[in-house]
This record gives sequence, C-alpha cells and structure tokens, in this order.
Amino acid sequence: MAKKKIHEGKCAICGVFGRLSFEHIPPRSAFNHKPILVQDHEKLFEQSSPVFGKHSKSNKGFGRYTLCESCNNKTGDWYARDFTEFSKQGMDFLKSSEHPTQVISGQYKIKPLNVIKQVCAMFMAISPGWLQLNDDLVSFILEKESNSLPENYQVFMYSTFSKYKRMMGMQIVYSKGKVSNWAEFNFQPFGFLLCDKSDPPNEFLVDITSFSKFQLDQEVDVKIGMPLLHIKQKDIWIGTYDNVD
Repeated sequence: MAKKKIHEGKCAICGVFGRLSFEHIPPRSAFNHKPILVQDHEKLFEQSSPVFGKHSKSNKGFGRYTLCESCNNKTGDWYARDFTEFSKQGMDFLKSSEHPTQVISGQYKIKPLNVIKQVCAMFMAISPGWLQLNDDLVSFILEKESNSLPENYQVFMYSTFSKYKRMMGMQIVYSKGKVSNWAEFNFQPFGFLLCDKSDPPNEFLVDITSFSKFQLDQEVDVKIGMPLLHIKQKDIWIGTYDNVD
C-alpha cells in the first residue's frame, strides 16, 4: 500500500508551520464533492514542457492543501454552512432560468457577514504568503464576531454556468494600462474577485464588500442581480470573460 503523503508548510491564515489540511474551494457541501481534473500554468501554457496539455486528478475536488486543521475547522464550523446555503439558492436561481439572460436575479435569504468571511478565508487559502501578511485580514477571519474587513479590500461576484473552474491567488496583473492586485476563483454557481487597492476589471461585477458590515449570524432578505459570465478554458488572466447571451 502506498504511503499517504503528508503535506506540511505555513498555514495560509494563521501562519503557523505544521501539517496542512485540504481546504475545499468552495466547501464540499457547495457542490464541490466530486473528483476534478486540474491543469496548472505549466500544463496549460508551457508548450516545451513534457506535461503540456495533460491533466492531474484531484479526487477530493477543487481546493488546496494550504490551511492547518485548526483554521480549516474553525472557518468550516463558523461560516461554511451559510456560504453553502447561499450557493444552493444561487444554483436554484440559475436552474430556474429557462432562458438565462446576462443577469441572474433572485431574492436571497442569507447571513452576509458569514458568507463574506468564508469567501475571504478561501481567498487566503489560494494566496499563501500574500494575504496572510495582513494582520487585520487574519483577525477579520479568526475573530469570529469581527466585521472589520480591511478597507483596502473589495469583494466582487458574478454568476456562472461554466464547466471550467478558475483558481488564481493574489497576483500583480497589468490590465487596461495600469497595475492591479487581484485574486479570483469560480465554481458553479458563483465566481468571486478580490481587489487589493485596485479597481475591478469590469464594471458589471457585483460589489458585495458591504456584506462585512452586518453582524455575525444576522440573517437578511436581499435581492441580488448578478451578471452571468462564461469562463474560457485557457484564459488565466483575471477579468476577461464572455457574456452568455
């Protein structure tokens, strides 16, 4: 029997070195429970590489080994269930649209602070070594009651039916004549973009930064209309999408 691989490193949230657990992005209960084929930059774009065009398989689903068990368990217990509920409602709105237009609207019943805390925790999981340096962001996630998202961050979202997934940690991107700091991931029914002192790449993305101003476990009814965007298979640059007509 093959020996099970142990993943070690610095936790992307608390920064403590030790054994790392697999962080599902999004949570396993938010439709992320099946094996998935994965291609990194080398497999997608480096034509001289022997692995160009090939895939690797993640039996656990979409995610990374970047969080310690403590941070993984805390964020899962505190926020993941409410993010999953948000995703299930979003999926229902997508499926109920017989002829999806460029905007998917729905009346959501959600816990906004819990949702955005889970989103930020996932962004930290895919951006090890960058976002963890911001102590205020770490506190926002690990202090359960905190609703103080650092002012330099904005969170945007969109709807997507795309079968392709995208996971890009925080990086410096040159777009539209200026340098921006962005991170992005998507998984049906939603995609999310994190901006660090930067404008979003497209004006039609929905700004949900205000979710951070609610109280923990505060439930609200809110109507949200999100653009329906398609992710290109070989598009690694953040913010370039096809609208679905």
